[in-house]
Parts: sequence; C-alpha cells; structure tokens
Amino acid sequence: MTYSLEQHVCRYCLGRILSAPLAAGVREFKCANCGHSESGSEVKVLCVCGLSIKGKFLYQCVQNDQKSPVNNAEYVAGLAVG
Repeated sequence: MTYSLEQHVCRYCLGRILSAPLAAGVREFKCANCGHSESGSEVKVLCVCGLSIKGKFLYQCVQNDQKSPVNNAEYVAGLAVG
C-alpha cells in the first residue's frame, strides 16, 4: 500500500497523518507518529480538524509559520476561527 502525506495532524498525538486508498471513496488515515488509524472518506476521522463540541469545531490544521528548534513541525493544530 502506498501512502500519501496529508497536511493534517493526529488528534491523539499531533503527528502527521498519512493516507492510502482502500475502496471507492474510502481511505485509510494513519498517524505517522503513534500509528493510530481510521477509515473514512475525509481526513477528519483522525485529524484535529474533526474534533468538535456540540457541533462546533475547535481546531484546524495550519502550516507552522513559527518553526523553531523546539517546534519544527510542518503543520500544527491551531484554534478554529469562527
């Protein structure tokens, strides 16, 4: 199985998410760090973008524009706007 690197982070450990096709419209989403995986049509099944309380989404994945030696992740979880 060939995986693609997604521009999203895992809701369990904030590691990068990989994805691979399983069937028509269904993909396996897997964390490259902790190994947790979920199947679905959207990355939100595993990503922090899918976390919500009472229908309101809390976080969104954003490109890290403040990289440092301590936090060199390409994508991070940011607070959802709106």
